[in-house]
Amino acid sequence: MASISYTRPIDPHVHLRGNEYLEYQFLKIGFRDALATGIISVGEQPNTTPPLTNVQAIESRLNQSSLYREGIFHFIHIGMTNDISQNESSLRAVMSGINGLRSDKTFNTHSTGNMGITDSKMRRDIMFLKSRMQYTGVSIFHAEDETLFTGEYNSLYPKTHSLRQNEESETASIEETVKNAVDARFGGILYFAHVSSPNSIDYINNMKSKVSFEIVIEETWHHCFLNANEDYAIHGNIVKINPPLRHKSSQEKVLERVLRGDVDVIGSDHAPHPFYLKNLRERGKIPPSGIPALLFWPKGIELLRKNGIKENVLDNIIFNNANRIFRLGLAPVKVQAEYNPYLWGAYGFNPFSRIDGEK
Repeated sequence: MASISYTRPIDPHVHLRGNEYLEYQFLKIGFRDALATGIISVGEQPNTTPPLTNVQAIESRLNQSSLYREGIFHFIHIGMTNDISQNESSLRAVMSGINGLRSDKTFNTHSTGNMGITDSKMRRDIMFLKSRMQYTGVSIFHAEDETLFTGEYNSLYPKTHSLRQNEESETASIEETVKNAVDARFGGILYFAHVSSPNSIDYINNMKSKVSFEIVIEETWHHCFLNANEDYAIHGNIVKINPPLRHKSSQEKVLERVLRGDVDVIGSDHAPHPFYLKNLRERGKIPPSGIPALLFWPKGIELLRKNGIKENVLDNIIFNNANRIFRLGLAPVKVQAEYNPYLWGAYGFNPFSRIDGEK
């Protein structure tokens, strides 16, 4: 494999896992992958076991990661819950910068860890709480409206996951979140993680000039390059993720928007699970959602260049924008890195095998 040169990326969206899979050492392997691909910083999501919803849990997590990170800057997004007093304490911690906190994370629906805030009134109350507290941090959202999910997921037919958690449910959840922020006169940065639908991207970009706060669109490698038409046929439930893979036509439109600079940040949404759980195809059994993705950074950058992305757009979405949004203060550094598909062996599968031509 040939090595390529690029600015060391910031990956603001990783799930490094906690006590749920201790024997798999996903934390250690995650930093191995980050080092192998030249990543300069990772932002960890809070839905670990135990969840990262208070200062003590976050301090413990940072102490744990210090064994493996070897100079990679590790920051954490504190989790919002259905406990308004916990949310207030968490937001104060971000405002104080305790343990390097810069951001909070809300799951508008349940995903791994069942941290979903599914009550629309609670989601609205939290936004107004942020306004009352004059919160100016980054508020990250996993935006899916489960009241708009259609049909049932059947693990024997993995594509039903994409049909159930449809694109409309994502766009509607984003619209609700933006409305709540406008009504509350939110003063921070509204950040939508892993936006999977071109309609969602277009809606957010249309709203950017109409609101008083900044809105950020994060894209993932899998929503750029994988799709429901081709990759379920190869991998089945292994590529089950939230939000799901989309129809090939939507995936191609997402990639078009990335190439022309219509998204702000790339995050891998690296989210490993043991292979035996991902590979379930039994009636009544639900494989977990999430795929490992940190290893794909060099190949993803190579593919964006082959598809004609401008270098300034590339630098913005892999480093500059995240560096500014999360106030990391990191200097851009070039790295020479090589895509190594053999490292997927630690996970038992390569979810990008159709794209990279490797098994």
